[in-house]
Amino acid sequence: MTSPAPTQRDLLPDVLRGFALLGIVLVNLSYFSHSSAEGIRGADVVGFGNSLATAVMMTLFQGKFYLLFSFLFGYSSHYVTKGEKSGGPRFALRSVVLIVLGVFHFTLLWHGDILFFYGVFGLMLLAFMFRKDRTLKVWSWVLWGFSTFLLVSLSVLSWLAEVTGVELEGFTSGLDRVMLGGTFVEAIEPRLEMWVLGASGGVLLQGGLVFAAFLVGVLAARKGLLGANSSELRTRSMMRWGFGVGLPMQFLAAMLYVSNEVSTGTSEAVYLGSLTVGFMTAPLLSMGYLGAIAVLVQRKPALVGWMSYPGRTSLTNYLMQSVFLSMIFGAWGLGLFQAVDYWVALIIGVAIYLVLAGLSALWLSRFSQGPMEKLMSVLTRKRQASAV
Repeated sequence: MTSPAPTQRDLLPDVLRGFALLGIVLVNLSYFSHSSAEGIRGADVVGFGNSLATAVMMTLFQGKFYLLFSFLFGYSSHYVTKGEKSGGPRFALRSVVLIVLGVFHFTLLWHGDILFFYGVFGLMLLAFMFRKDRTLKVWSWVLWGFSTFLLVSLSVLSWLAEVTGVELEGFTSGLDRVMLGGTFVEAIEPRLEMWVLGASGGVLLQGGLVFAAFLVGVLAARKGLLGANSSELRTRSMMRWGFGVGLPMQFLAAMLYVSNEVSTGTSEAVYLGSLTVGFMTAPLLSMGYLGAIAVLVQRKPALVGWMSYPGRTSLTNYLMQSVFLSMIFGAWGLGLFQAVDYWVALIIGVAIYLVLAGLSALWLSRFSQGPMEKLMSVLTRKRQASAV
């Protein structure tokens, strides 16, 4: 009796994950290279190269790729459970493992970790996983609206504070001082402090968008839209809305952000307003990216197929991005924190992505999974390869 052939992986989800990893490293970069609390702001934006790099990052990357990554998490969750309630316990166990990995990640490497909350939200997702399509659609819109309301409210309150003369005090991160001249161990305490502060605000303001993307991913998986039924994706409509509406809105938000940061009288209300416009219209451009990558995978797979290597090892790559950034910019490594212009840091981020993509290809030429993916499989007793 012959054993069944291994399940063929779908190319599109892996390429999308690999593409998303590029955006994630470039967005995270400024918090490693310039300010652990605020990223790229103020004097760091001044100068043609820095302003251009900031505009490119804000227009093309900020807020778009964590949504794409979240969508893919929701998509994959359907395949982990096989669309059946009996698969729930295994998915729950995977979520718990992500929580544990997230604790190590935000303690030792990156206070902006997403693994912990993906694990927490993953457990919450089980309450929606097997409900009707209409329920998931309604909740997606409700969560988007809730996040929109919070961000707009915060921007309005900030504007009211400014016009009434109320001083808004910023947060000074102790992690910056350690990044400049401390040790790896000394960075743990301020990093944990940053995580606690960032987590509370980040989940409140953007958690709804992340969970909405989870739900949309589950809906797409039910229809096999990134696999056998990818031809049913309305790619023209997705790109028309993404690049015709989403991209101009993202560019507008980016220009507002850059002009505010280089001005002599920086406004926190304008800063928050630009972020609000960017975050709320980010799903449109994320949708445009998805449509464009889907077309390229269908018509010119050789052009984008190489991104499937980091995509197949996305957990390993995500963690290794933080290792590279920490060692390059931290005082315990090359010590480049606040030592290079932002446009130079952006080039370093692209180089990190390409190096890790190459290493992923080499690893997968000998092994079927990345090291962290293998660990996840062992810990959750995975028995056969997934199709996504």
